[in-house]
Amino acid sequence: MSLYRPARKIARVPSSLMSHTRKSSAASVVQPNTAKCPFAAALPIHDPDIAFPSMASDSAIKPFEEMPSPRGIYGIPYLGTALQQYPFTKYRTERFDERAEEWRREFGDICRVRLPSEWNVFVFDPCDVETTFRADSKYPFRRSLPLFDVYNNSRNRESTIGERNGKNWWELRSPAQKGIGRPKTLSKLLPKLSVVADDFVNNCRETGRLENLPYPFFEYASEGAGLLCFNKRLGIVSSPGSPVNREFMEFVDNYFDYFGEQLLAPIHWFKWFRTPGYRKFENASDILMSYTDKHTEIAVKNLKKTPDSNEFNLLHFLLTTPGMTPAKVSSLIVDVFRGGIDSTANAMTFMLYHLAKYPDIQEKLYEELAPRIPAEGPIGQDGFKDLHYLKACLKESFRFVYPVIMGTQRVLDRDVVLSNYAVPAGTTINLCITSMCKNEKYFANPDKFLPERWLRSNPYREKSHPFAHIPFGYGTRNCVGQRFAEQEIYVSVSKIVKNFKISLPKGQDDVQFVYSTFATPKHKFTLNLKPR
Repeated sequence: MSLYRPARKIARVPSSLMSHTRKSSAASVVQPNTAKCPFAAALPIHDPDIAFPSMASDSAIKPFEEMPSPRGIYGIPYLGTALQQYPFTKYRTERFDERAEEWRREFGDICRVRLPSEWNVFVFDPCDVETTFRADSKYPFRRSLPLFDVYNNSRNRESTIGERNGKNWWELRSPAQKGIGRPKTLSKLLPKLSVVADDFVNNCRETGRLENLPYPFFEYASEGAGLLCFNKRLGIVSSPGSPVNREFMEFVDNYFDYFGEQLLAPIHWFKWFRTPGYRKFENASDILMSYTDKHTEIAVKNLKKTPDSNEFNLLHFLLTTPGMTPAKVSSLIVDVFRGGIDSTANAMTFMLYHLAKYPDIQEKLYEELAPRIPAEGPIGQDGFKDLHYLKACLKESFRFVYPVIMGTQRVLDRDVVLSNYAVPAGTTINLCITSMCKNEKYFANPDKFLPERWLRSNPYREKSHPFAHIPFGYGTRNCVGQRFAEQEIYVSVSKIVKNFKISLPKGQDDVQFVYSTFATPKHKFTLNLKPR
């Protein structure tokens, strides 16, 4: 989510979110836990009377206006925002996490900044992250993306999960969660995903390398998303050179490029007129929507009245869910398909990059995989149950290159106390997980790639705060596709590591990254693959 989009005025937040004001008494606000804010003793996340014991007395709670913030000219709406980024400073929009980290060094674990005219709060303490999440309402409020709002309105399309709030959001989130949020259900896709991975591995054998990364994984992730959404192979991996597939992948690539450009733009001019950049995004979106609509239509026509119980069929599940109209199903399928490509492809890319950069870790992973994962053929439904090092490698890769530019945002429907400062309801709170992941207060040796820190037997694991690393978010508004994304990554990485020794070409051992929609390599790069 763009941190530079024109923030909506608090008055625009639904009235249900404005039940508290800055003048609320200290007793009525959600207060932080002390010192450790233990995860194990967590209260129910939706308890309306949730409260946390605080060592601070009511008088110690400081008003919002006293929270540290950039002063002088940097506090001027719009102008102050512009002056704190490139070309006036070294901080570019695509690495806004570095700008935020500089604020942490200057102001401490909490600060407020105008973006571009509204006050945003930035928190760098996982205890504040936990307090924020536990103060969330039953239907967590998140500001929608103006880019999607404008496009959906212009095309008269149903809004997707990300653009909805309240009960309107839950009517899509609930069936999506039941459909793709259960590991036991998704495990039925493992045999089919294994075939996709085998085809991908065979393509790699022909070339001996993975070039132009992350592009090859966009192909792989698109094929996997097609299996999930349409219950069929799209042929992108099995026939990557076909003109139709090549053209479609170009549009997919363009879509995410244009989306990232518009998302991170300092001012969203497209809200008032169709800018050249928006028109490119609009064209790419039309093609992507047409593609998903076509395959959804075909899949619906091919649906059996009673699908094989051993198969997972998302479309059938959604269409037979009470209240799910064809328009809502189409909207959800578009969101799942679109959301399952960019994030997953880049996550695969960085995980394999780290394994190539640290060959000793790669070999340790291979030793775990060797007796359990077949070089070719289906992976069983319990195939990843005991592969703890594989899962630790993914967690550590996410920590090293956090997938989203800051972490996540929340807009609470009541006042909350963060780091002893009162934060009024309706304020955008930015949870700066990216910064926490590289902070030695929360992770020993933060600059060292160390998957062992995530293993239960490792002492480092005990020192990390559970809310200092949440790449898929937390609570009912976390990433609905988390389970499928993890499964798809495990399948691809395990098959590649089982079949090849991965290495980086000389001189390419330091791949930089930037943020677009998600973290992505700053420049395309190559991985060498040597058959085992």
